[in-house]
Formats: sequence, structure tokens, C-alpha cells
Amino acid sequence: MRPRIIEYGSEAQARLREAVDAFAAGDLALADAMLTRLRDECPDDAEVLGRSGFVKYAQGQHDAAESLFVRATALDPSRELWSVGLFHSLWKLNRSDEAFDEIRRFLRAYPDTLEYRRLIREMRKEFIEKGWMGEEESK
Repeated sequence: MRPRIIEYGSEAQARLREAVDAFAAGDLALADAMLTRLRDECPDDAEVLGRSGFVKYAQGQHDAAESLFVRATALDPSRELWSVGLFHSLWKLNRSDEAFDEIRRFLRAYPDTLEYRRLIREMRKEFIEKGWMGEEESK
């Protein structure tokens, strides 16, 4: 296995921070280019893969995002951020069964999660409002 970003030292970590900052500033092209280079150097680093997944998702490349989140989640299954990214990517790809499978996988292993609990509350509310689920079913 190749070294991970943390093992490359402060220079690689600084480049990752710059890529994250570019993403936060809305410069998706720059963030994507920087993360692509980092993925070439650190193909087995969950942080690089997960951050790349969010850039691809923001670019509307949901297939690419899903692939990156699958890899990030496999390397770091306890990271809720990657799991939520995978859920949203699968959802955008109209693969709702797989998306819900991912929620279940994560919650079985890590039940004290905040983001998924919030997401589930929002989905229940939306499903009730649309008449897809009754109040009693949501409990």
C-alpha cells in the first residue's frame, strides 16, 4: 500500500487544505485539479478520496462521486461524512435501495450519529408532507 497523505508530511497536507479551501470558495475546477494530483500520489487515502467525492458531487458527476465515496468508506468506514456523501450520491443516481442500505450499515455500526439522525428526521417530515408515509408509520 502506498503512503497516506498524513505520511507525506506538511507539504501534502497543505495542498489538501488548499484544495478544500478552493472547494469552499466555489472554485470546483481548481479543487478538482488539486485533488486529482493528490489522488495520483495517495490513491488509498480516505481523506483525499472523500474530499474528491464532494467535488465530483458538486460538479454533478454523481457516478464519479459514488465511486470515490465507496472507496473512502471502505478505507474509513467510521467516517460519517463519507457515508453521507455516498448516500446522497446513490440517491441522485436513483439507487434509493442502496442509499438506504448505506444508512443502515452505518447506523448499525455507529448508532450515535448526528447527521444521519437529522437526515432521517427531514426525510420523514418530507415523506409525511407528500403523503408517502403516515404519521404512525414514521415512528
